[in-house]
Amino acid sequence: MVATDFAPGMIAIAKDKARAIDNLTVQRADADRIEDGPFDAVIAFNLLHLLPDLNHTLGVLFDHMLPGAHLVSKTPCLGNGKVWLRLIVPPMQWVGKAPPVRFTRIGDLERSIAAAGFDIVETSTQPDVAPRRFIVARKPA
Repeated sequence: MVATDFAPGMIAIAKDKARAIDNLTVQRADADRIEDGPFDAVIAFNLLHLLPDLNHTLGVLFDHMLPGAHLVSKTPCLGNGKVWLRLIVPPMQWVGKAPPVRFTRIGDLERSIAAAGFDIVETSTQPDVAPRRFIVARKPA
């Protein structure tokens, strides 16, 4: 198993917790610059709305997965969120209190995953200020 994150602080936390797991490697990596694989599963929680080029990264993930492998994601869909989010996030970004995010809508996210070549197997929505879409997709065998 390989666990990755972009943020050095998250890597430090993960490495500390990973000491109890024998077959886990923790490394800093960009989602669109994968060097390992092929993988039989990719779990992308709270990631897809942060990517500068969602379609490119989904293609990279697809290319680094085995046939029949699963992509499991949970993504805040800010485009389906409350209107005030669109007003408050840009000023927060300007002062460094929010990362660059995309205001993706649920339908657009699912279309992007399908366009990358995945078959969507299951979905559900966790309600919140910005609904979080849980998606299980499969790379065709």
